Amino acid sequence: MLLVTTTACRGYRSCCSRVGRHALFLTRLEAVASNPATAVPAVRAATRGYQPSESIARDLISAIWNVLDRNLDHTAGTVNALVDLLDEEE
Repeated sequence: MLLVTTTACRGYRSCCSRVGRHALFLTRLEAVASNPATAVPAVRAATRGYQPSESIARDLISAIWNVLDRNLDHTAGTVNALVDLLDEEE
């Protein structure tokens, strides 16, 4: 089980919340990827393409699906964590 604490950021709850969720997302991605050294940059690149509407959600999810060796449970959890991050930015 992954655990992230944000006690170092008292008074900056919204910032730490976003930073904490981002750290949790990356930690989760590294934990479930068979090759984290390539998984993290690949997902970051796919996310960068998605955010300015250069690609569609299906492309982003497909990138995560392939990076996580087509494991449905790992992909679903990672996509849900990413959705939380992207919803917070809007």
